[in-house]
Amino acid sequence: MTITKNKINSFNNIIKMNDVEKLRSIYDYIFIKKDHFLYKIKIHDIKWIKSEGNYLDIHCIKSKHLIRYSLKEFINQLPSDIFIQVHRSYIVNIHFVDAFAHRMLKIGNIYIPIGQSFVRNIQNKLNILL
Repeated sequence: MTITKNKINSFNNIIKMNDVEKLRSIYDYIFIKKDHFLYKIKIHDIKWIKSEGNYLDIHCIKSKHLIRYSLKEFINQLPSDIFIQVHRSYIVNIHFVDAFAHRMLKIGNIYIPIGQSFVRNIQNKLNILL
């Protein structure tokens, strides 16, 4: 594979933008450490994440992963245009939200609580007209 000057300049321009979201869009997966291995998870396959103390339950389309990581640090690894924190213990992928009520989201047959301080941000992110 030949790397042309245009490709190098394009990549340098992306980096010069110092825009984390644009850099993240290059990659559509993350690696998580589990049982001494690094597992690749497609970002778009993550439905929701639940924090339980120092652990995260990552619920994907076909799998579930329990990792030791803080919710605050993990959300910074995810694209903010797709994921939103809806509760102090939950992050959801907005593409999987099937229904929304004032204090609850529904993803499939799972109900996820919404914290009062997150309601306005959720309404804005989901383009809800009230």
